[in-house]
Amino acid sequence: MKKGIGLIAAVVAITVVTWLFTPPTTDIPWLRQTAELFGALGLVGLALGFVVSTRLHGLVGAFGGQGKTLTVHKWLGLASICAILVHIALLLVTMASRSPNVSPLTRVGPVAVVLLVVLIPIALFGRKLTHRRWLFIHHFMILPYVVGLVHYYGSSDFAPFGFNAFSVWMDIVALIGLGSAAYALLVRRAAPAVPDSSPAAS
Repeated sequence: MKKGIGLIAAVVAITVVTWLFTPPTTDIPWLRQTAELFGALGLVGLALGFVVSTRLHGLVGAFGGQGKTLTVHKWLGLASICAILVHIALLLVTMASRSPNVSPLTRVGPVAVVLLVVLIPIALFGRKLTHRRWLFIHHFMILPYVVGLVHYYGSSDFAPFGFNAFSVWMDIVALIGLGSAAYALLVRRAAPAVPDSSPAAS
């Protein structure tokens, strides 16, 4: 369990450190910079959730078994949506004090939030659903992640297409997150079902 939590902590720490050492491309308030950090942490949390959902043998071992791995997966989902809600709250505060130019892709952010608010509670607490239906809904979790990535690459003030430490790190995390989601949806889905098929354990 300690190895798995240490890995998550390391990923979060690298995100924060690279953000600290990467200045924004425009002169924006520190509060808005912090808002963008929380948005990035939300995306990182979702990516880590997809990584954990692959249930690869090494990862399961690092978290101390399948049960604990699934618990971590649930907490990553909750932590991600909390980070994104903080991101929105801080942005609203900064927008109340000034009227920045808004990129059209900034407006897709709320779409991701709505999808998360709808899908995460179902994915985490849909105990009354059949396992097949629960899995079907769970697979749609990639949608808010992709919308969130579009929002990040279209509106970030930290040169998302640049070669600074923060943007390169976010690129790496995005590739790993998308690759893990594809594996979980296409490869692990085709594998034989695990003996414990209750939604609470998945």
